Amino acid sequence: MKVVNVEELEGALIEIIRRDLKLGDVELTPTTSFASEDIGFDSLDYLMLITSIEKKYGIKLSPDEMGPETMRDLRTLATYLQTRMA
Repeated sequence: MKVVNVEELEGALIEIIRRDLKLGDVELTPTTSFASEDIGFDSLDYLMLITSIEKKYGIKLSPDEMGPETMRDLRTLATYLQTRMA
């Protein structure tokens, strides 16, 4: 598996979120919180995001791994994914 840097992962996550969750013009940055009012993720949104990541990168993410410490914002998720792909 190709090692991807955090910045590439952040960009890919932004693309996935815009495509799958149809957020339109909402500003997304590496420090955008998934719990922010702008995004307002619910459990289905998290599931869709995880499924899209698994499909794109060919990895399996355990629900136990996808808690607040890894899903706080784009950067923490990208950093976590980088460690899984190393």
